[in-house]
Amino acid sequence: MDDLPTELVVQIISYVPKTSLPQLRLVSRLFNNLSIVYVFSHIPQWLDYEASHRLVLTIAHDAYNRPAAMWSPWATAPDEPCDNIFLGIVWKVLVGTNVPGSNREVVALTAWNFAALSGREDMDEKRLRTGQNRFWMHRSYAKGIEEVSTKPCIGVVKSVEMVGMLEVDCMDSGS
Repeated sequence: MDDLPTELVVQIISYVPKTSLPQLRLVSRLFNNLSIVYVFSHIPQWLDYEASHRLVLTIAHDAYNRPAAMWSPWATAPDEPCDNIFLGIVWKVLVGTNVPGSNREVVALTAWNFAALSGREDMDEKRLRTGQNRFWMHRSYAKGIEEVSTKPCIGVVKSVEMVGMLEVDCMDSGS
């Protein structure tokens, strides 16, 4: 399967229903790498302050589906570093390549150097951290997870949706 032309795999992926995309990663490495953009196509909306705030507010104002315990939509993001898995997803979706580097130099992708490496000056550390926090908040509410901690159920969400989904190595040696 890894020998198929990239253009053919992209065509195949475009016809797969969105609900089946997460399972598509099991077909081959090529399918896994090319399906990331489709699986996480919603990530850029979480990096937009106003759009992500509106999405969290819709949950807060939904009397029937609102979780019993919920963070305030106006709460600031916890002052914790951005998760490497989230940064890898954002990089793949926005930039579409692996993290730059050469054989002699290893570049670690962090929220601090994301803007410089990607050439997107608007992607500063605060924006990435806020986007990550709102994404995890929304995912925990949408999945109906009861416990909300300082990072809203990040361990549960990551174990269910992220671990194994990506083969993005945030320490890319350029190979």
